[in-house]
Amino acid sequence: MSLAPTPSATRGDLILQPPFFTSSLFVDPFRADIEQLIDIFVQEYADHPITPFGLFKRLWQEQGWTYMHLKIFDARTRHTYLTVACRLFVGVCFLHCIDALINTGGR
Repeated sequence: MSLAPTPSATRGDLILQPPFFTSSLFVDPFRADIEQLIDIFVQEYADHPITPFGLFKRLWQEQGWTYMHLKIFDARTRHTYLTVACRLFVGVCFLHCIDALINTGGR
């Protein structure tokens, strides 16, 4: 699998191939970023229980996630990127929920 940028046909821009976004070179650091975002959310929500969505939105913006969906310009590559991102968010959130249930004894 080649992870090198390749030229696009339209503007001569360099694009990453979709397989890059399923490799550990991308997945592991991205998962760590998501875990950090969720850890900050859990900490701040425990300290100041405000509306969860408002808090998450504020942290999302403060941590620089606002334009995450615009980081990839090529449609085929963007589809793979966003699919992997969604799967990682669901997976990390699921693991945090399971840990919380285990730590509280299911209450």
